[in-house]
Amino acid sequence: MDRTLSYVVRRLLVLVVGILVILTAEFVILRVMPDDPMMLAMPRNPSAPAEGIEEIRAIFGEPLYVQYFQFIGDMLTGEFYTSYWYEDDVSTIILDSVGRTLFLFISTLCACLLLGVLFAYLTSRLRGHVGRQLLSFVPLAMLAIPVVGWAWMMAFVFSVQFDLLPLGGHMTPGLGPDDPSRLMDFIEHSILPLASVILASLGMFALALRDGQDRAAATSSPERPSLRDGLFVAMPSVQFLVATAMCFVIVIEVFFSYRGLGWTLIWGLDRFDYFVIQAAVFVIAIIVLLTNFAIETAVTLARPKRRLDLYLREDREPSPAAPAEAARPGSL
Repeated sequence: MDRTLSYVVRRLLVLVVGILVILTAEFVILRVMPDDPMMLAMPRNPSAPAEGIEEIRAIFGEPLYVQYFQFIGDMLTGEFYTSYWYEDDVSTIILDSVGRTLFLFISTLCACLLLGVLFAYLTSRLRGHVGRQLLSFVPLAMLAIPVVGWAWMMAFVFSVQFDLLPLGGHMTPGLGPDDPSRLMDFIEHSILPLASVILASLGMFALALRDGQDRAAATSSPERPSLRDGLFVAMPSVQFLVATAMCFVIVIEVFFSYRGLGWTLIWGLDRFDYFVIQAAVFVIAIIVLLTNFAIETAVTLARPKRRLDLYLREDREPSPAAPAEAARPGSL
């Protein structure tokens, strides 16, 4: 089997195992909550139809192992049942909010990776210690401000002081689906949440990519490592930061009442809406897992002849295979 195909197959197997681990953890956590899950899932509306109550009793009346396999199947097929609070199918609620979360999340990652790589490139060009420290002060200062602090400053300046952008929500109420101003209105409502998440995340990404570039240079031959090498070495840190960026998105959605998955999850927790909670947690975890899989696969395939452990060696002593490796064009 080709090495590239073999790598992709292995990563897909790891992805499948990761999804099963997430589902198992969610199943266990929701079953050990300090209240009966069946009572949490029960409709609290007296006018709720009797068939909905009977459906919930049928679900939680099965043995635990039957519930587990049914839970796995339902989550993987998108069968999220009905929310007692919204009195609507949970799948519809998730589909209505997931696009806004994906917009914030993917836009944040693209901006942070692009600007972080640019920052790593600039610092790699500076030879003096003082210059590098001065340039590194910018992401350090950004990192010192929490995400809520960025959100508060952005809202105060651009909405309260100068009234340039709408303060909350994802769209002006009353706009119909055929309204020509709908897209522009959505963009205006998304500027403040998106800018807040990017500013809160950029410092972490910039420092991680700078450190990756430094570690790639420390274990390289006199040939200057490329930015792809630095991103390759920084991959473990970047994967952690992807999950952190999603946490920031959830916080910002609540702060600005931006109705994405994070907002839906928090309001589901506030109302003990059991089926909304389990669906939102699952979809958020899958987004983070798939994003990490895509980034890692893309960066690794862009460097098919590179091995991560060669970059992470503490010593600079050449290995016995170093002369042969160095003889190949483009090797480190």
